[in-house]
Amino acid sequence: MSLDEIKDLLDRYLAGTCTGQEKSYVEEWLLKNGRDNEEWIKMPGMKREQWLSDLYTDIGLSIISKDSASKPRQHKILTINRGWKTAVSVAASIVMLIGIYFLWPALKQSGFKEYRVAAGARKVLTLQDGSRVWLNSATYFKCPGLFNKQTRDVYLEGEAYFEVAPDVEKPFIVHTGKLSTKVLGTHFNIRAYNSDPEISVALLEGKVQLVSHTENQTNLILRPSELGIYRKEASELKKITVNSIADYSAWKDGKLIFDEAPVQDVINRLSVIFNAKVDLNNTDMKRCTVTGTFNYNQGVDEILSIICISLDGKFRKDAGRYIISGEGCNN
Repeated sequence: MSLDEIKDLLDRYLAGTCTGQEKSYVEEWLLKNGRDNEEWIKMPGMKREQWLSDLYTDIGLSIISKDSASKPRQHKILTINRGWKTAVSVAASIVMLIGIYFLWPALKQSGFKEYRVAAGARKVLTLQDGSRVWLNSATYFKCPGLFNKQTRDVYLEGEAYFEVAPDVEKPFIVHTGKLSTKVLGTHFNIRAYNSDPEISVALLEGKVQLVSHTENQTNLILRPSELGIYRKEASELKKITVNSIADYSAWKDGKLIFDEAPVQDVINRLSVIFNAKVDLNNTDMKRCTVTGTFNYNQGVDEILSIICISLDGKFRKDAGRYIISGEGCNN
């Protein structure tokens, strides 16, 4: 790590633009070098910035004179709060620089990693803590290279299946818009596509907590075979019990399982997975349901052909769109 990189890190810390991991390293050093940790924690933001600015100036002066200074500089006393004085010397400054230098590989790794999965594709990840994540088609996933000391936060748009490594002291939190899912170690599936009217969390093993970040914050605890549903428009969070909960994660094995699913829901799912535009020519068909198991490798054409047979309908392609027509259902 060069001196310019150290300067950049401290500049970003003062500006409030460094990562959470970088911030924790700098503040950990500050806490260790104070006589009273509580004083730093309680210190107003402006006083923190002034003290850090003075410290930074001291470090900068030591850097400028590093080639010419042959004897130690006199200690400089900085008063940062009544009853608490900290001696900040060149030696202490260099300790900070050396500490950051050796921590720099970890700091570089702690930056966020982003993954985007193309339509029709899937991806499997192993995270730094040993947790495994399966990403479905058309999914965006973001996670830190190194988790911090308090939580394991990840971010999802799309669909993913998680097998979370147990760690009772460091919860695993999946952020999906206004809903977060908090776990310690478990297996669950989250579907959170931006185009869907709801976010669903299907729990296969363990226990998770769902938190809606809305004006009337709601919390739910899910247990195995329960499905949590957050309706975006109504900001409503509820849960139901599902007999075949494993069907919600069958996609990670390349399967699509529908059990009396509304045709419109099936079409929406196929549209996302295969990046295909599918329309119903007759709105009465929305009353129809679909039951069946399909494989990803069948492709959208073959799957639609089978669905149309069960609905006594047919489909055609027109200007890059699939249009399904039929008489509809009477049920």
